[in-house]
Amino acid sequence: MDVRSASRLLRVGLAVLTSLSIFLLIPAASAETLESPIGGKAVALPAGRVACAPSASGWTVEADKRSVRPPTAEATLGVVGSLAIAASEATCASSSEKVSLVTIGAWPTLDATQLSASLDDARLEVRGGRRLEGEVVLSGAKNSVLKLLAASLLTTDPCVIRRVPRITDVGTMVTMLRALG
Repeated sequence: MDVRSASRLLRVGLAVLTSLSIFLLIPAASAETLESPIGGKAVALPAGRVACAPSASGWTVEADKRSVRPPTAEATLGVVGSLAIAASEATCASSSEKVSLVTIGAWPTLDATQLSASLDDARLEVRGGRRLEGEVVLSGAKNSVLKLLAASLLTTDPCVIRRVPRITDVGTMVTMLRALG
C-alpha cells in the first residue's frame, strides 16, 4: 500500500469515526422538514397531524388540513417556511409543534433507458450524450450538513457548504474536523 492510499484510508476511517461519535455523543433531536418541488403535488403532514394556520411561505393548506401543496412561484425556491401543526384542530391553541416547509427545484426528467441502478452499492448511474450540470438547492437541515462535513474529509479539494444552520451540533462537528486537520 502506497502513502497516498494509506492516507486516503486513514481519512475515510476518521470520517466514519467522526460520524459515529456525533450520533453517539449528541442527544437526539427531532424536527420534521417537508420538501417538494415548485408546483408539485400535495405533501402529507406528519402522521396524525393537522395544520393550525395558513403558511406564510406560500404553501397552501389543503381542505382536509392534513396536507400542504407547495407554491408555484420561482421566488420561493429554497425558502424555508414554518407551519404550526397539532394532533387535532382542538389542540392547535396549545400545541407548539412546527414543521419546516422547503420548496425545491423541479425533479429532473430522465430517460429510463439511460439509467442503471445498483441498490446494493447505493449508486445510480446516468449515461447519455449530455453532461450533467447545475445546482441542487437543499434545505439547511442539520442532519444533511453533518454528513456533508464528514464527507468533506474524503477530498483534498476545497469544499464550500452554504446555508449551514448555526447550532451546537454543527459547531461541535466543525471543532472536531479542525482538530483532525
